[in-house]
Amino acid sequence: MPSNLSAADGAIANVLTIAGTDPTGGAGIQADLKTFSALGCYGMSVVTAVVAQNTRGVQSYRTMEPAFVGDQLASVFEDVRVDAVKIGMVANAEIAAVIANAIKKYKARNVVLDPVMVAKSGDSLLADDAVEAVRTLLVPVSTVITPNLPEAGVLLGIEEPDCLDAMKICAQELLRLGSKWVLLKGGHLDGDESIDLLAGPDDLIGYAAPRVSTRNDHGTGCTLSSAIASLMPYYELPEAVQLAKSYLFSALLHADELNVGDGSGRGPVHHFHALWNPGGDHGHDHGEGCCGGGGHGHGHDHGEGGCCGGGGHGHSHGHDHGGEGCCGGGGGHGHGHDDGEGCCGGGGRHHHDHGHDHAHGGGCCGGHAHGDRGR
Repeated sequence: MPSNLSAADGAIANVLTIAGTDPTGGAGIQADLKTFSALGCYGMSVVTAVVAQNTRGVQSYRTMEPAFVGDQLASVFEDVRVDAVKIGMVANAEIAAVIANAIKKYKARNVVLDPVMVAKSGDSLLADDAVEAVRTLLVPVSTVITPNLPEAGVLLGIEEPDCLDAMKICAQELLRLGSKWVLLKGGHLDGDESIDLLAGPDDLIGYAAPRVSTRNDHGTGCTLSSAIASLMPYYELPEAVQLAKSYLFSALLHADELNVGDGSGRGPVHHFHALWNPGGDHGHDHGEGCCGGGGHGHGHDHGEGGCCGGGGHGHSHGHDHGGEGCCGGGGGHGHGHDDGEGCCGGGGRHHHDHGHDHAHGGGCCGGHAHGDRGR
């Protein structure tokens, strides 16, 4: 049986993704697993569909037999402690039902549902008859759902919101479907900033970030939802969302450093931007320069000074002996667990609608985003 040890006790969080694949690594479970690793978690995956896709779009996909999806879920939950779950592409109603039953049977916690319906390219990834199953089976067992505006419109059977005021109404309507929280992503609206709204039992919180000009934005929804799942074992949800958004912002800022695809499509974000040091010295254990990108790296056990430092001196979740500088990006200090301070510190903050201003030691991986009031 799984251990009763939890991430809150200092254990590294085990995070499960349930989703489809991307052979080019930009989206799906490949993007999810990269995100889990970049944020210091142990990643696991259950495959719902094998997808033939690339930066140009989706060519075809094959769904797994629902019973086999159930077998995979049992393999994980009956052996491993699962601290958080991200649900992505479910493909059809039968698989959605299997996942919902497993979430209830194993009493999964910190469940993030990204209701994937279409790929970035516009290709459909969900059977027409599966929307009702997502709405009635998966949403109610989720801690937070993360639809974009088109997905929100489909879930509610309405036109997608076309302004911030409509988003606020939509977020509250989505909350009535049964999840504890709703993160409604506003990236489809026009404007210099992208504004997301987090609706909860008592809060409406706004997060704003400047838009990043890049064609390399494939897998942003997968990455954000996976980042939230990675951080939920350590943080309250509003802060986990802020840190996750800051991580994604930095991954987008560095996306053009990658060279994936022929340039005609949408390339991936740079999940490991804070660890990247091509041709550099990657120290291990006590060696300096662990994925440093200019930081100061010493191994994980004694963790001094900047694993994945990215040029800064941020502080990590504090596993073992409180290693400083996990994805430090810019010298910020976040919020610590055990002996170490802060996940990926560097510069963001968010405001709650009820008027309390909480400064959070800096966003994840040097995030420059500043949330504003969800009025």
